[in-house]
Amino acid sequence: MAKPKNRSPWLVKLPGKDPQKFRLEKQALAYLAENGHPDRAKLPRGALKQLETAFEVQIVRKDKEGIRL
Repeated sequence: MAKPKNRSPWLVKLPGKDPQKFRLEKQALAYLAENGHPDRAKLPRGALKQLETAFEVQIVRKDKEGIRL
């Protein structure tokens, strides 16, 4: 069974700073907190966005008894 996961990078744009890309949302939120935006609900418009560039699919192979190979 294939399990697709969104692995697109997160883009953070803050006024007066260069845009930054992060692989994980947790990293992007930590960067925002370091720069004075600890609350996600009060972020400036367009400050945090997930790009649509990459998906990762993990394929699990099983035999007829259902045992993973």
